[in-house]
Amino acid sequence: MKSGTSLERMVFFSDAVFAIALTLLALDLKLPEGIPADQVDDALVAALPQLLAYALSFVIIAKTWMSHHSDFALIRRFNANLAWLNLALLFFIAMLPGPTSILSDYGDDPTPWPSVLYAANIAAVYLMLAAIWGYAKHAGLMDREMAAHVHAAVRDAGQAHVHQLGHAHPQVLPPGRVVARPLQGVPLQAGEARAGDHERALVRP
Repeated sequence: MKSGTSLERMVFFSDAVFAIALTLLALDLKLPEGIPADQVDDALVAALPQLLAYALSFVIIAKTWMSHHSDFALIRRFNANLAWLNLALLFFIAMLPGPTSILSDYGDDPTPWPSVLYAANIAAVYLMLAAIWGYAKHAGLMDREMAAHVHAAVRDAGQAHVHQLGHAHPQVLPPGRVVARPLQGVPLQAGEARAGDHERALVRP
């Protein structure tokens, strides 16, 4: 892949992967077949961990898409290294429905591995998102003045959001405790911070 300034194909392909991942999350939202009508209420309560795991993963993918969108709104050029980093991010995004399903099925078991797998997947997603941002900045693929302007806001927003994630209910969402510390400083809410700073920068005299 050569370098260039046309990012449309990369962005459109990424949007498609995000959309497919969000769709795959919903495939586990179903009740066992053949449940008597008088047991539906109990089955719905039993399915609550699946619903909460789905909701958490949906929010994570949605937030990542928003940050990805804001990243590429500031990136002006691309090269092969940026394309590979973006593919690595999409690899972990496409993988997330798997650990989500494992967590919803086995999250209450004594073994920690479902939570560890889920937390590792989330950590990889945000580390790759941060790698894309950092590489684009240092490789001169974005506007240097804008990159320096939003860096501090991106860092602070990411820390604030990860702190909130760490307070998730430990019985229902055990990965919250696992993910909180390793992701300090990763731009989890970068989308909002970058978009807001970008707008303020445009109206500066």
